[in-house]
Amino acid sequence: RHGAGRGVLYGERGADTDIAVSNLPTLLPAEVLAVHVGGFPMAVEPAKIAYATLIRREAHQRFVSLDPNIRVSLTGDIAIFRDHFEGLCSAAALIKASSEDLGFLYPGTDMATVAQRWRNLGASTVVITDGPHGAFAVNATDNAFAETPAVQVRDTVGAGDSFMSALLATLAERDILGREKLAQADAATLQPVLAFANSAAGITCTRQGSNPPSRAELGVS
Repeated sequence: RHGAGRGVLYGERGADTDIAVSNLPTLLPAEVLAVHVGGFPMAVEPAKIAYATLIRREAHQRFVSLDPNIRVSLTGDIAIFRDHFEGLCSAAALIKASSEDLGFLYPGTDMATVAQRWRNLGASTVVITDGPHGAFAVNATDNAFAETPAVQVRDTVGAGDSFMSALLATLAERDILGREKLAQADAATLQPVLAFANSAAGITCTRQGSNPPSRAELGVS
């Protein structure tokens, strides 16, 4: 990703793409605080319908986050995917996307415009990552920016996943893993959250493969 990550992706006969509505649990355990869905499983049948059903069902009672995480060889027709994704925006408490994703979905459109588009479609908060150029967040109250730490990049595979998992974890630990709580968070609250997620992604970039950092490596007990 961003010029450093290369690989071949295979998307056939995987559990993530074969899941159907009939496979969804009737109820999620109460301890499940958030539902996160991302990537090409949102673009292929039958998973496309199953995940959309889950997202819309759980949006009323849990924090829902989405990440388009475009993989061109697997996502298929970008216009069809974009329309489907935009139909899910109203259920999202949080959308995280990379500048690279936006380049595929909305070529020639600046990041702030796309973020506002998703918010107009009903997403509560939008976070955009821009590789070495940092990450920004926008919600109903404010916007925030955090710089990307300077690291010796070895492999960017898994950086986005590390960012997303660190983002959700620190939102939960700071007690703002809620649609309205996050929507009302100011820049002073959002900036350290973005910085923490950037740190996780930065460490991942320093080693080969999708190898996210431990809490200890991030200075968290």
